[in-house]
Amino acid sequence: MNMDEGQRGLSGAASGKLKRKWKSERHSKGFTSWYLSPDDSKVIDPFCTPKLLRSVSQKHKSVSALKSVDAGEQYQQLLGSNKSLNELASLVSKMDSEVGPFRMEVESDCKEGESCPQTALHALLENPESETRWYFKYFLGKIHQNYLGYDGDKNPFFLSIVVSDSLCRCMLWRKTGNKRMCIHLNPNTKYTPKSVLEKFSVARGERSLKEMLSPNLQKELLTLEEQEGAVNFKFGVLYALAHQRSDDEMFCNETGSANFTKFLELLGDKIPLEGWQHFKGGLDVKRNSTGTHSVYTVFEGHEIMFHVSTLLPYSKDDQQQLERKRHIGNDIVVIIFIDGEENEAYQAALNFDPLCMRSHFNHIFALVTRGGGPTGAENYRVVVHSAESVPAFGPPVLSHMCNTTFREFLLAKLINGEKAAYCTPTFAEKKERTLDLLIKGVEQKCNSEFRRVVSTTGLHQQVFPNSSSRKKMEREQSFTDFGQRLKVEKIITGLHPTSQRTTVAPKKEPWETICVSEDFPYKITCGDACEEGTLVVSTQADGTYFLFRDGSYSLIIDKSIPIAQLVVAHRHQVIIFRTALSKDNYFYSIPLEHIFSGKLKTPAVKSSLSKYSISYTKGCHLFCTSPLDSQFLRVAVAVKNKVFMLAWKHAATLTVDGSPVTPTYPSNPADNFIKHRELHLQDTPAFITLLDEVPTGKVCVSYQKQPVVDAIDEIKRETQRIPNLDIIKGKLTCLTSIHANGRSEILIGYDMTCHLITLHDGTAYNSVELVWNSEPKDIVYMFPYILAFTSNTVEIRMASNGSLMQTINVPDLHLFSKKEDLYFTSSMLLPGCRLDNKVVKTADGGGKSLSSEKRNFSSTSKLSQQQQQLQQQQQQHQQQQPEGVYIYKIVAEYMTGSQ
Repeated sequence: MNMDEGQRGLSGAASGKLKRKWKSERHSKGFTSWYLSPDDSKVIDPFCTPKLLRSVSQKHKSVSALKSVDAGEQYQQLLGSNKSLNELASLVSKMDSEVGPFRMEVESDCKEGESCPQTALHALLENPESETRWYFKYFLGKIHQNYLGYDGDKNPFFLSIVVSDSLCRCMLWRKTGNKRMCIHLNPNTKYTPKSVLEKFSVARGERSLKEMLSPNLQKELLTLEEQEGAVNFKFGVLYALAHQRSDDEMFCNETGSANFTKFLELLGDKIPLEGWQHFKGGLDVKRNSTGTHSVYTVFEGHEIMFHVSTLLPYSKDDQQQLERKRHIGNDIVVIIFIDGEENEAYQAALNFDPLCMRSHFNHIFALVTRGGGPTGAENYRVVVHSAESVPAFGPPVLSHMCNTTFREFLLAKLINGEKAAYCTPTFAEKKERTLDLLIKGVEQKCNSEFRRVVSTTGLHQQVFPNSSSRKKMEREQSFTDFGQRLKVEKIITGLHPTSQRTTVAPKKEPWETICVSEDFPYKITCGDACEEGTLVVSTQADGTYFLFRDGSYSLIIDKSIPIAQLVVAHRHQVIIFRTALSKDNYFYSIPLEHIFSGKLKTPAVKSSLSKYSISYTKGCHLFCTSPLDSQFLRVAVAVKNKVFMLAWKHAATLTVDGSPVTPTYPSNPADNFIKHRELHLQDTPAFITLLDEVPTGKVCVSYQKQPVVDAIDEIKRETQRIPNLDIIKGKLTCLTSIHANGRSEILIGYDMTCHLITLHDGTAYNSVELVWNSEPKDIVYMFPYILAFTSNTVEIRMASNGSLMQTINVPDLHLFSKKEDLYFTSSMLLPGCRLDNKVVKTADGGGKSLSSEKRNFSSTSKLSQQQQQLQQQQQQHQQQQPEGVYIYKIVAEYMTGSQ
């Protein structure tokens, strides 16, 4: 029987019984991640995989038997209805080991150089040490506080706190690993170490703390941080021929070919081992007992030593080549270079059986073959086999990569793979045991060190407040000197990527910030992107402005209409917004053509805008739209516990050149929207979003007084409670629908956590839980990333596995537009940001572009004259304003190329 048959799994009544069984059993055990496949044909579960079904089907000899009710019952008997969860896990693990717990990743359809939304143009490292090694980066060598505490089981833990200006970074050290948190301090709030523990969800009975003052504790805590994973890496490189199937055959290849030599030269430099002074990777550098040479390189500050099979000692009398296996068999990641004719070698890579490698340590195999490529240039192809227990990791595999691209991809893939492998049970259990022993050892040392019981005077206290001034200064100096010496030592010896000793090119970040305006004088409350870099922004008390690409701006709505929420639907040629008055707030819709053709006199005042409001939306406090790139625009407007479903009358159409067509509007602007449905909710919504599905759509809402999320069918009016979210204790920070790859998902953020949830046939499928370092004010999904915007940072993670990619520090950050480009404001000019279109300040104070002509706001040239008139009307007003906020946009590098 082939794998396809096994993957079809169970169906019919047998499948239904299994659903109920797994649902009730896993719910009773506290698991929340069980689910069924969208086609309802198989059970997908950490303890019930397609390979398990294949194993069961082999025991029943036929797939047809599995599709009967009796087979389903036999399957239940096989698992044992009375077995504990641990027994079930053990049984399934045993079955998986028999059929091979590996998954295969092959090249995507996107070729190198083509526009592929799934692949960055640069090979990026996930969870880079510059983002995750907080103690080294923010604490070591600086005045900070370290506390020792005990949990309810008397297990010790440590808490480290460093305060800089209005920012407090905290680290909690436990045997399960360290946790990081960034707190933006409010001057009106008193913060204590115990209040920090509350934010880490530490139980009240576990908050007995003692402050540890010894400088030597910095070294111990740095050792704990280093247990998170290696800074430098060792990878195995095995030479194989296309016809070889067993590991003994591969290890017995005494030498490689010319192609293999070229591949090694691409990986790194061939170095002599005797007297080698840098990272050794477990090789002998004194007596040449592990060979005379090896291959070494540095990538993004990480030193890498390759254990090359043909450079390790070879013995003609040893059929297993144990000396070679001793090194490569203990590498987590192994490269296997398959030499032979292109198609034959690549087919061998596809057919490779990871179980032929008799090592419990190897978790990832990268099989490399040479390929001619479409242009005839020399390039490489890759197939990656990973243990199923290893979380997904990037970058995705491309087809026919040339030398430079291939090297960057392969090294990033190997490093990310080894980091992901640390999360598997094999290594996680070892790591927890190691951390437990280390923390208990540090605790024993601390009991003999000088310490005092922590007070509750807050985090702004000095580390040595009870000492005399001179004694305090001496102790502080001793504390910082010790930490700085330790940091310098780590950098010089290459034990931290900060050294970047032989790195030539600077690290390329996945996202880039671009300053689009340096002198906008008002605080922006809301706004949206329009076309080709233009913006519509509303201020707190100074009206609403149109901001042009060159930095100049024009007032279009005066301050009598403060706006709380604003969306520009450019494809539909309309601006929609709700007001922020003390009472009588309405939902408004203004055609763009009315603003720029003179039908609406600008700057518009409250009286002239009344005809654009929709009367029955009085009291509107929230609204959301359907995807703005769709042909039909739908809006859900919330008024207390009512939701009005509105539809824009004019379907979006485009001209031959792709520009939106301006429709013919009715005499009464309020008639542009049609109310086609009214929903009544059980409570006032706090968040609302539209989830478009076929044949009917859903309105997803969260409530102001209840920490739950409901999905309401627009037509049937049926309400479905999103399961597994009753754990929400704090307020929601995000509820947004995501439309990608032909399916709809919901992004739900609460406290410092977020989920991507898919609804299908009444079932919710949870994704990986993402945990942020700071509590976000807003969360945005930009495939393949999820970005969290806090008061002072932008935190960027991979949506697929939650890996941290980048953190951008932005003082006084405020996000106001969330389309393809994300726009935000800050009170400062960010270091390293790029100026959009080279905007510079001129003597008259206005923004001027170095380009010879401005880009038109609308596709119709007749609006260009109106645009210039609006600018001229506000020129004098603009010059009189004081310097204000900076406006930025943030873009992903894979969208902008090599800019």
